[in-house]
Amino acid sequence: MNIDGQGNRTLLPGDLIYEDVNGDRVINSLDQRPIGYAQGATPFLTFGFNAQAEWKGISLSLDFAGGSMQSLYRAGILRIPYDADWNSPEYLLTDRWHQADPYDNGSPWIAGTYPAVRKGYSSHSNYWNSDFWLTNIRYLRLKTLELGYTLPATVSEKIRASRLRVYVNISNLFSLDNVGKYQIDPEISATNAMVYPQQRTTMLGFNVSF
Repeated sequence: MNIDGQGNRTLLPGDLIYEDVNGDRVINSLDQRPIGYAQGATPFLTFGFNAQAEWKGISLSLDFAGGSMQSLYRAGILRIPYDADWNSPEYLLTDRWHQADPYDNGSPWIAGTYPAVRKGYSSHSNYWNSDFWLTNIRYLRLKTLELGYTLPATVSEKIRASRLRVYVNISNLFSLDNVGKYQIDPEISATNAMVYPQQRTTMLGFNVSF
């Protein structure tokens, strides 16, 4: 079967093998079928919830948000090592098929998750669209955590205040998701992830009522 469109002359151990869906013994666009959810769109399923608790002047507030039923087709540097001469994620280089001795063509191959690196081979069959490069994203993120303390009235009265509260507010504290292994943020829609992820911020503050 002609997998790479070049009589399999470019294939190496660990390269991707595709299904000949239409049975013509040639792998090409006629074998492609729709997979995944809409690209670059918001998740079809989004949800969120919050929780609050208070005890003896101590207050805790949590806001969660999550999503599912959204697909990420890795592209650019997330799929092709050194694409456009950019750097590459560590996993594409360390967890790849490679020979034990890079200077000996007869040395044994060591298995990895990803195909052997080919600089300048962006059109190679390894990088054609397939479910190997597709991830259906699922995530739950703690969007906001706020921990506060309302000082006793005996303290606030010393500054002639009816209420004095101090707090710390942290946003984007952590995310439970299935794309952390790709070193990307689950809420990034760019297929090459070349945008700034959401930032974690910490704020300290106080509220005074007179």
